[in-house]
Amino acid sequence: MGSRFRGRPPKVLGIREQAMFIRLRLPSFKAKLDGGKLTAVGSLQPSPLCETYTVCVQYRIGQPPAVEVVSPELRRRGDEPIPHMYLEKRLCLYVPWERDWTPNKELAKTIIPWSSLWLYYYELWHATGEWLGGGHQPGENETIYTEAADERAARQAVSHSPPGWGRDPGGFLRRVPC
Repeated sequence: MGSRFRGRPPKVLGIREQAMFIRLRLPSFKAKLDGGKLTAVGSLQPSPLCETYTVCVQYRIGQPPAVEVVSPELRRRGDEPIPHMYLEKRLCLYVPWERDWTPNKELAKTIIPWSSLWLYYYELWHATGEWLGGGHQPGENETIYTEAADERAARQAVSHSPPGWGRDPGGFLRRVPC
């Protein structure tokens, strides 16, 4: 039976590395580390005709990144709930089980640009009444961002380490001594 990794497994980027990449690639964003949690706040303007939004990205190793729009407040279109959000609070940027985003990918090259694209489609939705961004609309009962789901994701991340490998306290994959 063959391994799904050739050579070394993909390296999980630690929060310090994620913060460094955000600072390097998105200088308008302020990235802060606090007890194993990365918080990055910055402005996104999806196009010159769009509003400028302040977003907050939060990330811990073993949990999916969470993006919230801080300002301006997102508005419903009439009585319609805002599409592609979890509990009308966090942006739905990718389908977790499709593994579009994994911990070895930079937030600065994926989650943050995807947030800008989401905001572009949000403004189009307000203008047209149709969500043109595709994707999977989270159902009412989807609990991607509950603490229990976060704990399951953390256990799953550890359980999906290749044989002979484990995660150190910083979230990095390391070879485990026999």
